[in-house]
Amino acid sequence: MNVLSIRTTVWCCLAGVAVSLGATAADSLSGNELKAAFSGNTIYITHSNGNKQIAYYRTDGTGKVVGSTTKDFTWEIKGNTICHDTSSKWKCYRVTKVGDGYDVVSEDFQWTPRYVIKIGNTEKY
Repeated sequence: MNVLSIRTTVWCCLAGVAVSLGATAADSLSGNELKAAFSGNTIYITHSNGNKQIAYYRTDGTGKVVGSTTKDFTWEIKGNTICHDTSSKWKCYRVTKVGDGYDVVSEDFQWTPRYVIKIGNTEKY
């Protein structure tokens, strides 16, 4: 393989990585889209370990999450992330629409739950 072939191969591979990363970032919901999706709605959460929770995000930035325990929480949109304290500490997440649900990834990559959003307070929390 000559130098030109190696350069072309490396450039093509790097271009592919850039396109792949760009598509991932482009699929993340914006702050306005996050607010519209979560505010006043019920979220059905499935964690990677199979545990399930249901959360209601009130329009005033508070909410209630029900799973093995029930907890009140606060939430807000920061840039293109949704942040809340539904677990033991405050975390922010990027959200991507995938099919009929949403893939969610915490900024520290420790949490990757799957969300299904239903309009309104379907569980009457």
